[in-house]
Amino acid sequence: MLNQMTFPPQIDSLVHQIITGTAIAVTDASLSPYTNVAASSFVITTNDLQTSCNGSHGVLPGIDLIDSYRAELYGIYTIMVCLQHTSLRNTK
Repeated sequence: MLNQMTFPPQIDSLVHQIITGTAIAVTDASLSPYTNVAASSFVITTNDLQTSCNGSHGVLPGIDLIDSYRAELYGIYTIMVCLQHTSLRNTK
């Protein structure tokens, strides 16, 4: 999953805004009713839009009941993975 995410080389301002609660996180997802395939994307950015991390992913196959709500939840999950990775990078 991390290989489908883009992280900025200088992440300090984004981490600061995440910690202070001023960063912006957005996710969107889509589902094709014809193929029953879903995908989601996300961005976490500073409020001045100068530093961000983003990614897009196909929703994992094998889920019998896929719908756009589950695809959106997967987008939220990827934001949480990104936040975890960002915090780990910042502590090194």
